[in-house]
Amino acid sequence: MQNGSFASSNTVTRLTVDVRVLETDEDRLDHLKPRVPHALPDGRIPPEATNPFLLVQAPIVDVPGSGSLPGDRFIAIVDGDEISESATEYVDMKDDYVELHIPKKRVDELADGFHALSYRVYPEGFGRQVLSGATLIDLDRTPALGRLLT
Repeated sequence: MQNGSFASSNTVTRLTVDVRVLETDEDRLDHLKPRVPHALPDGRIPPEATNPFLLVQAPIVDVPGSGSLPGDRFIAIVDGDEISESATEYVDMKDDYVELHIPKKRVDELADGFHALSYRVYPEGFGRQVLSGATLIDLDRTPALGRLLT
């Protein structure tokens, strides 16, 4: 705790600041961002890219001391919510990414517009969880020629 006094005219004001460090059980690695191979260059996701699921490629963790190992569990996150159906175990140390599948049903529950897509890695056994950086995706189910008149 730090205290300070400030004098102004004949009045003394005391300011007390309580400094705390918040710690979490995970590391955030912003350089690791998921990729959606069927997304358009502007981030839009074509409706056909979600059937039967939206394919997400999650880069393996490549930080010394926190590298991905077989048995680690990867899970997709959309707008801060984990998509439990997407959980996948990392098995092959030859791959640079893990494929996550977000079921069409879960994608259909999302509103049109922009969403933050990330993923979390739960290490097998011990170690800190890792949260990736976010990729912005755009769901746009509007027909190519605009909304249909009814």
